[in-house]
Amino acid sequence: MSPPSKARQALEETRDLSEFIDIVGGSAATFRFLRHRPGDKLPATAGVFVFVRRAAGEAELVYCGETDSLVGALLLWPRAQTEFGADEVYLRLEVSRGPREAVLADIVAATSPPMNAKA
Repeated sequence: MSPPSKARQALEETRDLSEFIDIVGGSAATFRFLRHRPGDKLPATAGVFVFVRRAAGEAELVYCGETDSLVGALLLWPRAQTEFGADEVYLRLEVSRGPREAVLADIVAATSPPMNAKA
């Protein structure tokens, strides 16, 4: 069995809060994301979003992005599903641009999501 990828190691599912995942960044800070349910409207507020692929009971981070409106997060969703097997979307509300960009950079540095590498 191969060792887990960086994208799997940094992704910790919070067992007692099944709607959430925690992602550990390169700084060792932990960032909590809320699962977006298919069919629910996305908030039109700014934030950070991640696409996750689940396989063999494990979750792997496929992509991490930030946007001024989380509604736009789904523009990349078809590609994440088709090319990278993503099957879940998680959101983190983060209104200020500076903190959003810092969260994104911290997570990408720690996890090297495959879709980010091919962006």
